[in-house]
Amino acid sequence: MDQIFSTPVLLAAASALIIKLLELAEVHKLPPTQRPNLKDIWYWVPHFILPLAGGFLVYLHQQSGGTINALLAMNIGITAPLVFRSAAERLTPKVIDPGAGA
Repeated sequence: MDQIFSTPVLLAAASALIIKLLELAEVHKLPPTQRPNLKDIWYWVPHFILPLAGGFLVYLHQQSGGTINALLAMNIGITAPLVFRSAAERLTPKVIDPGAGA
């Protein structure tokens, strides 16, 4: 149970949160019509889920007996959204349009 709140898990979660906050910092560069609705609760959901996902991946790594240092924990936290997005894309079937005349 103490590994859930270990330093590597917290570093991974913080790294994933920092990535989402960096995206938020770029919102001011968008035209007003393209800016997200910051009052919408669904906008904020990834800001909670992705840090949990990053921490979970590090936790799984620790549970499998692997040793992890701070740099690796941060790397896992930063790349966690990419790992889960890639897995989700593989699970969804892709429709291939053969085009006209096929």
